[in-house]
Amino acid sequence: MPNRHNKLLCHNNDMSLSRGEFESRVFARDRGACVNCKLAAVDAHHIIDRKLFEDGGYHLDNGVALCADCHKLAERSQLSCQHLRQAAGITRVILPPGLDPDLTYDKWGNPVEEPWYLTCFSETGVKDPGEMLALMAEFVRTAGIENECIEFVAQFVATHPERVYNPHYGDERLCDCGHPYYRHFDTYDSMSAIGCKYCACQDFQAAT
Repeated sequence: MPNRHNKLLCHNNDMSLSRGEFESRVFARDRGACVNCKLAAVDAHHIIDRKLFEDGGYHLDNGVALCADCHKLAERSQLSCQHLRQAAGITRVILPPGLDPDLTYDKWGNPVEEPWYLTCFSETGVKDPGEMLALMAEFVRTAGIENECIEFVAQFVATHPERVYNPHYGDERLCDCGHPYYRHFDTYDSMSAIGCKYCACQDFQAAT
């Protein structure tokens, strides 16, 4: 992980590329393949959203090549910024001015803590999130705790409607942003939590 000094140099000294240069150089570095699954890449994804940068954020080390499916996962922060950098071999962290180089951020500039399982599994050499989930599922099956797992998931869905779509919650219930619950999920992609379709609200919070 780069130290504080290197991170500061990244967003103070690097010149932003043009959009075309950004795309061509990202695809060239990643050899036209998705850095996550190795299928053919179709998008040059901004690791940290370009809107957070005064210069547009078109820095080579702020981009990775992704296929369409992995691009969706990255946009929903299901592929973390740290994971994408590691997958692309990026050793520098490009941050917009104003963000603390000692913190870890998601694509939208929100501070995050790395999930515990990423640290645990990285020590074993497992890096792909899909493989991590498969191994966890195998552990649940082998340990004979499927029912306990199902009960936990059901409880989680009931108590975290902003994270997982709950069809019994009430589609027309309003969020603090003023828009209905169901509009915070993608009806074309298994009702994945995507944030409000009408405004910048990222997570549904029931209006009080």
